Amino acid sequence: MDRLIVTVAGSGYVTHDGTWELVCHPAGGTHPWPEMACDHLDGMQGDPFAPVPDDAMCTDQYGGPAVGRITGTWKGREVDAVYSRTNGCEMVRWDGMVPVLLHTKGAGMPLAYQDVPGPMSEVSPASLDPAAIPGLAPGLAH
Repeated sequence: MDRLIVTVAGSGYVTHDGTWELVCHPAGGTHPWPEMACDHLDGMQGDPFAPVPDDAMCTDQYGGPAVGRITGTWKGREVDAVYSRTNGCEMVRWDGMVPVLLHTKGAGMPLAYQDVPGPMSEVSPASLDPAAIPGLAPGLAH
């Protein structure tokens, strides 16, 4: 059995900050989308928890103060991975871990939040419509 502890802070989404247990094979735990998260990890090529290489050339972008940490056991090995959105490489790495990290920026999460048990059930899809976000450039709302 694979067991991970997922912690997210500073995401800007109150319902996305917190700590969840993700159990896979079979899927379970307190994570809001255990089957989706486990399937996502199973489908990833290479090491899903690998850090950005030291020699990577990354764009100087800032994706916000969100930080995440995943610890536990995956495929028989210990995992301790830290995620952020401090530059282009880290943002791509973070987005590659959606839906495990529960963050919606830059990647699609299911819009049927009302069907998901737990804290996300309190969020309506209409409240996550990019067109409804003040200050968002019109061309970015898609």
